[in-house]
Amino acid sequence: PKPGKNDDMAHPPIHPTAYVQNLDGDKKKLYELVVRHFLACCSKDAVGAETAVEAEIAEEIFVSKGLMIKETNYLDVYIYDKWSDKNIPVFVQGEAFRPTDLSMTSGRTQAPSLLSEADLIQMMNRYGIGTDATIATHITTVQTREYAVRAAGNQQFSPTQLGKSLVTGYERLGIELARPQFRSRMEEDMKDIALGRQQKHQVVTTWMGIMTPVLKACVEKSRQLVAEMHHFFQPVTSATWIDIVQRNLSKCGDCEGPMNLKRRMAQTRNGDSQEQRALLCQRC
Repeated sequence: PKPGKNDDMAHPPIHPTAYVQNLDGDKKKLYELVVRHFLACCSKDAVGAETAVEAEIAEEIFVSKGLMIKETNYLDVYIYDKWSDKNIPVFVQGEAFRPTDLSMTSGRTQAPSLLSEADLIQMMNRYGIGTDATIATHITTVQTREYAVRAAGNQQFSPTQLGKSLVTGYERLGIELARPQFRSRMEEDMKDIALGRQQKHQVVTTWMGIMTPVLKACVEKSRQLVAEMHHFFQPVTSATWIDIVQRNLSKCGDCEGPMNLKRRMAQTRNGDSQEQRALLCQRC
């Protein structure tokens, strides 16, 4: 089998060890995925070419771009993978052909759909964020901190007001904290430590130099960050927040007055009761 590009040294590659017939449902599908992936690693590469085809029909020029697959090879085994959403037949320059259909259609561009968990994992792998052992933890953390939630009725993630406000605020301040390339650089440096290409103290010193100005900007421009977040949230009134958890916990970002930490019980989308907490200024 061909070795993979990524190895977090957490465990040996998952591979089939026996032929089984006593599985059904999701267990059967999972085992089939493992077997097909292993056999695909033992197969030849698929052969194809991304091609632009220019054809003349009734003195009109038509252009189409797509993928010409010449040899499917591992694609015959690994049915979950496909090279392109638009495959075209194999053409030879100067070849004449008869079109099966001629029609005029209209359409409009569409916004991309929300990310599913599989889409998110694929993008994290693309940017080198997380390992096999930590990707699930990262996704759970995003939901625990309520930056994103799973949309009702499906497995897609939808950003919350908090998540959108943070990303927008960071962008307005010129901070790259929310960009995948930023985390990717950090992960790459940590990987270099594990591989012995860099020393720990060198990486720590480098990233202290990167993060210190970021923290300084967040503190110095905190009012601007709060102002950006105001676009996504309604002002909190003290009428429904009666129970005080801690007095004078912080200072207000607007008037610098003392703020109390309060709590209340509220219903979630699922109808469950959940405790909520909020900081409320005693002045404004």
